[in-house]
This record gives sequence, C-alpha cells and structure tokens, in this order.
Amino acid sequence: MAGVIATGNISRLLQEGVKKVFGQAYDEHTTQWDMLFDTEDSSKAFELDQQFEGFGLAPVKNEGAGVAYDSQQEGFTPKYVNLTYAKGFIVTREAMEDNQYNLFSKRARALAFSMRQTKENVGANVYNR
Repeated sequence: MAGVIATGNISRLLQEGVKKVFGQAYDEHTTQWDMLFDTEDSSKAFELDQQFEGFGLAPVKNEGAGVAYDSQQEGFTPKYVNLTYAKGFIVTREAMEDNQYNLFSKRARALAFSMRQTKENVGANVYNR
C-alpha cells in the first residue's frame, strides 16, 4: 500500500538502541510568501477581476470649440483559480504499537513543516518563472 507507514518502513524504530532519530522537522526561516502576496478569502472555484483602459490625455480646448470626448473599453481580465493543497499520512496499528520511540506525534510536526514549505515554494515559483 503506497503511502501507508507500516513496520517495514520503520524497521529501525522497532528495536531499542538507536541513538538519535532525525529528519522529522527542521529549524525554519521566517516565511516570505505572506510578505509577497496579499491573501483574501473566497468561496468560489475562481475569481475574476476586470481592468478598464484609461482615458487619453486631454487636449487644449479653444474658445468656442466643442469638448473632445473619449471612450473607454475593457482591458485584460485576470483570473485567479483557487487551489487546495493537502497531504497526510497513515500508520498501521502495528507500527504504532511496536514503535519504540513514540515518534508519530512528531510526524504531525513534519507534516505541518511540509505544508509551510509548499506555500514557500509555490510562492517563490511565481518569481522564478
């Protein structure tokens, strides 16, 4: 079963004597994505904005002459598609019971780290393309 943490995936954690288990989560830098983007709540699959082109410069009006009129038209229409990112993990009962180091609570921290890193990478990729 792909994605399931079973005793075969954690064989070293089934025996005592491991000096240190690492790699669950790391020290983190201050997040940057939230400084680069404004976020808004949405209840839609996507949002649209509509830009309108501005008016041209006003010409000099001579005495007695008519006023010059301008028109306006739609410009570009940015579309913002809302996405959902999700990740989880499954642990077998045997892996939970036989684990000698009670590390599965730390896996939740590792999962939270993964989600924060996803936000950072997705945000940075806007500038990297």
